[in-house]
Amino acid sequence: MVARPITWSVDAGSVFSRCCRCGSRFICGWDVGGGMSRKQGVRSRPGKKAEQERKKDERAAKRAIAKERRNRPGDGGDTEEFLSFANQLQVLGLRLREVPGDGNCLFRALGDQLEGHSRNHLNHRQETVDYMVKHRNDFEPFVEDDIPFERHVENLAQPGTFAGNDAIVAFARNNQVIVVIHQLNNPLWQIRGSDKANARELHIAYRYGEHYDSVRSIHDNTETPALLQTEMLSKDVSNRKGKTKSNISQGQAEQRGDAVQKVRNATGCADVRLILQSLEAESYDIESTIQVVLQIEELKQIDK
Repeated sequence: MVARPITWSVDAGSVFSRCCRCGSRFICGWDVGGGMSRKQGVRSRPGKKAEQERKKDERAAKRAIAKERRNRPGDGGDTEEFLSFANQLQVLGLRLREVPGDGNCLFRALGDQLEGHSRNHLNHRQETVDYMVKHRNDFEPFVEDDIPFERHVENLAQPGTFAGNDAIVAFARNNQVIVVIHQLNNPLWQIRGSDKANARELHIAYRYGEHYDSVRSIHDNTETPALLQTEMLSKDVSNRKGKTKSNISQGQAEQRGDAVQKVRNATGCADVRLILQSLEAESYDIESTIQVVLQIEELKQIDK
C-alpha cells in the first residue's frame, strides 16, 4: 500500500491525451496552462432546506446507480473494483460520492466538488461548451474521428453526452481550478487550469473506463464545496504511519462486517456492494442505511 499519493501533474506547456474513454494516460497533446477566463463564485446553500435537497439528490442518485448496476453485466467484477477503490481512497482519508452514470457524470462530479451538489450540472456543461467555442483554436485540433468542430460541441452541449478530457481542460481553465483525477492503482493526475500556487483543487474519480464520481473526505456528507488539497492528503497519510496497521485493518473489517450484517438482516438485501455504498453515504448510520436500502429494494420491485 502506498505511503503517500503519487501525483502526475499536467502543468502549463505540458500535453496530454485526448480521450479518457479507453482509460489511457493523459500525456499527449494539450497546452493546459494559460487561456483562463473568469473565476466562478462558489455558493453554498446552508440550512434545513439545502439539507433536504441534498438528501433528495442522494436518493435519486442511489436509485439511478442501483438501476445502472442491475443493467451492467459482470457485477462481481464491479464489486471488487468498488471495494478496491474504496480501500485505496480510505488510505488517503477519502471516499467516493457516487453520481449516476447517465452521461452527465463528469459535470455532476465537478459540480459536487465546486458547489457541494450536482444540481447545476447542465449549467456547467453549457459553460464548458461556451468556453470551448470561444477558444476554438485551442480545442479544434483535438476533435477525433474527423468530426467537424461545430458538430462536436453541438453534441457535447446535449444532456447525457459523455464528456472527456477536452471538457475537463475547458472546465478547469474556465473556473481557474486544478482537476485531480483518482484512478484505481494509478498515480493522481492533475489537469491544471491555473498556474497559481494556491489554485483550488477539485477531486474526481475515473472508473470503469467511462464513469466519473466525486471524491470527498471520508466523514464529509455535507452539501458544501469540497476543499481537498493533495498536499494535505500526503500529510494525513504520514500522520497515520505511527498507527498499527494490523489493528486498523482488523477494526475496519469488524466495523464493516458488523454493519453489513445488520443491514442485511433488517432488509434481506444480498447486494453487499450496495450496502457498503449506502453505509458510506450515510456515515455508517445503521438506521438511515436500512431506510435507504429498503427504498432501493422497493424501487427494484417496481422496475421489474
